[in-house]
Amino acid sequence: MACKYDNVYISLEEASELEGISYEAMKKKSQRNPEAYKVKKEQATQGGKDRTYISVSSLTEKAQALYKKKMKADEPKEEIKDWYIDVDINWYKANYEKNFNDALERFNIVERLFNENKLKAKILADELNVTERNARRVIDKYLSALQVIEQKEQGSDIDFSYLKVLALAKKVKLQESFYILTEEMKAFLENTYYEKDFLLNNNPLTNLYDDFVKWCNLKDIEQIPHYNTIRRYMLHIKEIDGEGATVLASKGTRAWKNACMMKRFRDTKALKVLEIVQGDVHTFDCFVSVKRANGSLEAIRPCLVAWIDMRSRALVGWVITECPDTQIMKQSLIHTIYPKANKELPYGVPKYLLIDNGKEYTAKTLTGRERTERVCFDEDAKGFYRSIGIKDDIRSLPYQPWSKAQVERYFSTVELKFGKRMKSYIGTLTGSKTSGKVQRDIKKMLENGQLLTIEDFAEKFEDWVVNEFHNKKHRGLIRQGEQTNEPISVFNNADKYVQAPPPLQYAISLLMKGETRVVTNTGIRRTIKGKEIWYTNVELTKYQGRRVEFKYHTEDITKIFVYDENGKFICEAISYELLHISPKLSEDSLIEHIKDQKRQQQQTSEIIKNRRKTYEERQLNYEEAGKKLVAPIISNDELKTLAFVNDNRFKEDTKIKQQELKVTHNDIKESSKQIAEDYLEKLGAEVFDRIG
Repeated sequence: MACKYDNVYISLEEASELEGISYEAMKKKSQRNPEAYKVKKEQATQGGKDRTYISVSSLTEKAQALYKKKMKADEPKEEIKDWYIDVDINWYKANYEKNFNDALERFNIVERLFNENKLKAKILADELNVTERNARRVIDKYLSALQVIEQKEQGSDIDFSYLKVLALAKKVKLQESFYILTEEMKAFLENTYYEKDFLLNNNPLTNLYDDFVKWCNLKDIEQIPHYNTIRRYMLHIKEIDGEGATVLASKGTRAWKNACMMKRFRDTKALKVLEIVQGDVHTFDCFVSVKRANGSLEAIRPCLVAWIDMRSRALVGWVITECPDTQIMKQSLIHTIYPKANKELPYGVPKYLLIDNGKEYTAKTLTGRERTERVCFDEDAKGFYRSIGIKDDIRSLPYQPWSKAQVERYFSTVELKFGKRMKSYIGTLTGSKTSGKVQRDIKKMLENGQLLTIEDFAEKFEDWVVNEFHNKKHRGLIRQGEQTNEPISVFNNADKYVQAPPPLQYAISLLMKGETRVVTNTGIRRTIKGKEIWYTNVELTKYQGRRVEFKYHTEDITKIFVYDENGKFICEAISYELLHISPKLSEDSLIEHIKDQKRQQQQTSEIIKNRRKTYEERQLNYEEAGKKLVAPIISNDELKTLAFVNDNRFKEDTKIKQQELKVTHNDIKESSKQIAEDYLEKLGAEVFDRIG
C-alpha cells in the first residue's frame, strides 16, 4: 500500500535520531537488509563520498510519527492579530451596548492612572475591585492597544484612539475563521451542497459529511475535520448566501421568483374605485351537493369566479359554479356591471380588467384578439369586454401570482373566514403538510343529506360578503384625508371611475353564441354531441351555397337568427325536430336529451349483455348534466343612464320596420326580450315589465 512518505527522503543521521539508535547501527541495518529500506544516493555538493538518504516510509511507525510531529512543530505559525483591530466601534456600541459602557468605565480609570504614572496592578485592582491578576491583564491589553495605535497612525491622518476602549471591552465572536478547512475542502463542500439533486431531496448535513469523509480518504487527508466544524461552516455559508440561493438552486427560477425575488410596492390607494378590477377563479376546499337532470345527487367542490376592486378590495361581482368557462365569465361580468336585487352589493363598469392567462379569461370572444376562424359579429370583433364598456384587459405574467395580490389575498381570507366554517371542509389540498388535510366521508355526508346544496351555499356566501367581509376594517385602505377603511365604505365614498353600462337587453344578447355555416337545400346544419340539427326557413332558399352567419341563445336552441355576410338580418330559422321535443329547449337540455337517448340504447344493450355477465359487470355509469351556476340576483330596476351601443347588429335587430321580411324586427325584439326575461327568471329574479 502506498504511503504518503514514499517520496520523502531524510539523511541517515536524522533517521538514526528518529529510530533512537546510533548512526553506525542505522547504516549497518540499511546495508544488511537493502530490500526493507528504500534508499537513494546523491553526490555531495562539496565533493567527497556520495551522501545516502533513506525514505521515511522505510522507518518504523514510531519513527514516522516522530517525523510528522517534528514537521508540524517546524511549520511557521500564522500571526494572530487582536480581535478588535478591524471592528467598527459604532457597530459594537449598537449591538453590545452594556459591554461598551463597561469598557468605557474601565478605560477612564486606566487612562487616569496612566497619565498620573500610577498604572500599577495593585492600585488598578483596588479601583476596579478585581484581583491583581485580572488587573495585570487589563494593563497588558491597554499597553498592547497603545502599540497597535502607534503602528496604525504611522503615515495616516485617522485617529485610532478608540481602539483603547475596544481593547478593554469584552471579546465577541465576530466570524468563524475555519482555519482547519483548506480552500479545496471548502470548494468541495460548497459544490456538493449546491448540487440540485442534493438540495431537492432535502439531504441532511450528515450525508454531506459522509461524502466529505470519503473525499478526504481519496485525497489521503489524515486529519479530517469533525462533523460539528462542517455543520458550522455550512450554516455560515447559508447565512452569507441567504435563503434565496438555496431555493434557486433546488426549486428553480419560478419558485425563487415567488418566494425570494425583490418586488416593488404598488400603491393601490392612488387608484380610483373601479379603475382596475382583478378577476380570478378559486376552488373551495369543501363540498356541496348538486342535483342532476335525472334526479341524482352529486358532491362537487364549487368554484368561485370573483371580481375584486383593487382600490376598495370590495367584491364587485361573483358567481359560484362547477367548472367556469368563457360563457360563465360573461355571465359573471353581467352580474358585475349591473345592480343587484340586494342593494348592499356594489356594482359598476370597470375601466380595466386585470386577469391571468387562463383560457376562460382570454378566449377571443372575450378579448377580440386574432381569432383563428373570423366571425364578423361586431361584438365578437372587438370582444365581449369592450362591448359592455370595459376599456381594456391587462394580463398578469405567467406564474407570478403577486401581480394579482389583492384577489389572491381575498381567496385566502375566504377559506380562512368562510370555508373553514363548512362541515364539509376537507383542508387545503394544495398544502405541503399532511396536517393541512381534514378527513371527511363526503360520500356518506351526501347520502345522509348533510351537504349544503349549491344554492344554499351561495346564499350563505352572499350573506358573509355583505355582513362580514365588506364591513371588516382593512388598515391598508386608509388614504390621507380619509377616515374610513371598510371595503364597502371606501367603494361608496372614494373617488370613482364612472362608465354607464349598455342596456341590459343588449348585454344579455351578448351571451348568444355565433357560428358560420353554408346554406344547403335542406337549411342550416348544426351538430350537437354528434346529433345533426337542421334549421329551415323559406328565406334561406335564396342563399343556397352561400356562407351565412347565425346566432343562438343557449337557453333556447329551437331557433337561430340568421344574417348575411354584411350583417343584414335574413330570417329566424326554426328546428321543427326540436319543437317536437319541447316548444322551448336549452342547449344543456338537448345535450341531456341526447345523453338519455344514448343511455337508453346502452341500457338496452346492457340488458342483453348482463344475461351473460356477472352482477358487478351490470352496473351503470351516469354522465353529469349541465353546469350549475348561482349568482347574485340582478335588480329589475331601470338604470337612469345607459351607454350608447355602437353595434350594427344590435341596431339592425331593433329596427321596427322590415316589411319585406316574414319575421318582423318587432318579433325579433320580443324574442330577445323573452330570452332576457327567461335568463333573469332562471337566476331567481322577477320578470320585469320593460327592457331596453
